[in-house]
Amino acid sequence: MTGKPEVSVLIPTYNRAHFLPECLESVLGQSLPPSQVIVINDGSTDHTGEVLHSYPGRVEYLEKENGGKASALNLGLSRVSGDYVWIMDDDDVALGDALERHLRVLENRPEIGFTYGGRYRAETGKDGRISPLAEVLLPQVSEEELFLRLLEQTFILCPAMVVRTCCYRQVGGFDPALIRSQDYEMILRLSREYQGARVKGPMYYQRFHGGLRGTAGEHFSADLRSAKRREYTRAIIKKVRGELPLREYLPRGGGRGGAETSDQRRAYLQRMAVMGANGLYEEMQEDLRAAIAEPVERGPLTAAEGEILLRLAHHMPLSEGPLFQFRLMRRIRSLCRNPIGQTIQGQLARGLYQRARKAWASKAYGEGLKAARAGLQLGGVRGAADLMIHVLFRRLNSRQRSSSARPSRGS
Repeated sequence: MTGKPEVSVLIPTYNRAHFLPECLESVLGQSLPPSQVIVINDGSTDHTGEVLHSYPGRVEYLEKENGGKASALNLGLSRVSGDYVWIMDDDDVALGDALERHLRVLENRPEIGFTYGGRYRAETGKDGRISPLAEVLLPQVSEEELFLRLLEQTFILCPAMVVRTCCYRQVGGFDPALIRSQDYEMILRLSREYQGARVKGPMYYQRFHGGLRGTAGEHFSADLRSAKRREYTRAIIKKVRGELPLREYLPRGGGRGGAETSDQRRAYLQRMAVMGANGLYEEMQEDLRAAIAEPVERGPLTAAEGEILLRLAHHMPLSEGPLFQFRLMRRIRSLCRNPIGQTIQGQLARGLYQRARKAWASKAYGEGLKAARAGLQLGGVRGAADLMIHVLFRRLNSRQRSSSARPSRGS
């Protein structure tokens, strides 16, 4: 890196005075310190203001009436002076060299708009400080497919990103109507318009804890966090579907200028995977119909199309209940009448069986049962037999390894 890059860190906060100091310490103590740190107090009713008095001259402090994280971030973005922006959550803790690792890539690759990395799942230890649990592994994704894969699955969060300030200026502010998934909606806009690059290793500790989320006017408990995220994420994906041309469901460089006719089936399957992964099953079936209706001369499924279907099988929510699941699989079977449809059906069933095997291998038996049941409903008895043979084979191997590891009586 030539010269010292100017980086602005934004930390929106709401009633997290007990977590905020550890977050600030991790940001101010970076191996390559930021040039500007802005804390936006979104109408807290605790002693957040007193906490910030302990950082005179080191932190810019903004106060506003409570309006949600998005409005707080928009206020912070209006005060940014750096060339890059790093958004941290008030209850999380950054790794000491995170910013330096981000900037090493950003400064050497002027063509990219942002960088991203992984994270550790963490909790609050007995001493009140953050305590790591395990690394959250990111999927292997090419830069050309990053936007499409993010539509399927949320695997990047703002504290793991550093973004060029000009990119935030170009795509506009955060959506204040969102009290959940506002980060995700922004990340989709950024990844649609700009190329992103992955930086090796985790960037921060993501703290999981109880307590209320949301705004003063619309808050919810930690137990409802996942349900609220799904609710808002589905609304975001529905909006994207209405705005995004079909050609943009192809990898970057293959769809921005207009899809080739031969790529149209892949685009339909990709959009189908996005809809299905987010539980938008009516939209998923609409795209399945369109993919199956493509002319026969398109040929058999390509390797890329097969991978899309396997990912759908792995990401599809299976929490709606057995009756709903049965009806959904029956509708998919009824659509897959022609040869290409039957190939799609078989690939989805194969992915569900793979998902079941993976779940059982990690002792997630409930998840494995749901996936196996869905695979049986979609793929029939033959697929189920293959699954049972695989499970029995694994158990026999496990027992043989256990027997060979036991010492003999004479030893």
